[in-house]
Amino acid sequence: MEKQVLSVKLDINLYWQLKSEVGRGKISRFVENLIAQELNKQDQVLAREYQVAAQDKKRWKEAREWEKAQMIDWNKQDDGENN
Repeated sequence: MEKQVLSVKLDINLYWQLKSEVGRGKISRFVENLIAQELNKQDQVLAREYQVAAQDKKRWKEAREWEKAQMIDWNKQDDGENN
């Protein structure tokens, strides 16, 4: 896997704690794993929110009404430009 260098500034005490608990030479992998876990959690939350929204029939009905209104507006604009 291709890697990209990332420069990060940390509080000096946090750095020394990280170095002592994770170990020298293992910090990059530790940080990469934490970032991957956090991004995965965010993806899961977003997916659940999409599922909830997809089941909201009232919201879908309103969205279809807005879509129809926009199409009518676009058609009116097209008619006005062609005349």
